[in-house]
Amino acid sequence: MAISQLRTRVSLAVIVSCTPLVSQAGLYSLKIENDIFASDDGHYTNGFELMRSFKPEADHWSRRFAEAMPGWEAEELDNIAYRLGHQLYTPDNIRRAELIEDDRPYAALLFAGMSIFSDDQHEGWRGASGLHLDIGIVGPAAGGEKIQRRVHEITNSDDPRGWDNQLRNEPF
Repeated sequence: MAISQLRTRVSLAVIVSCTPLVSQAGLYSLKIENDIFASDDGHYTNGFELMRSFKPEADHWSRRFAEAMPGWEAEELDNIAYRLGHQLYTPDNIRRAELIEDDRPYAALLFAGMSIFSDDQHEGWRGASGLHLDIGIVGPAAGGEKIQRRVHEITNSDDPRGWDNQLRNEPF
């Protein structure tokens, strides 16, 4: 294993071991996913998500949001989370430059979101409900090509050659 690969893996391990961090304001977490750990670049290749989760005060806007959603009541709301994330998807063979029509296309996704949660105690069991709302962009504006090329350069992995065929910019 090259020194740069070892340094990258150790750095990622240190970052991951430092999360989640608990503060008086709630819970902070950082989730890092990368196929370098499995040595496979098929489909979901990389992602991260930074999240802040906390119990909302009685007058927090999220309680009004929950009340407006079918099946939710403001007093049932136990937790809210704000999220920022990025995900990369690639076909199985990243060494091919041409479009691979029968495989997953190259795609990057950049998003921000919020989630509300309810934790319900029942006799003999416990249930949890969640509602998630995300907004973001898929396509070149999400920066997937640059990120994957840089990570592959650092880790001495195969050069991904098909980013010219990625999904076009589109909001979601």
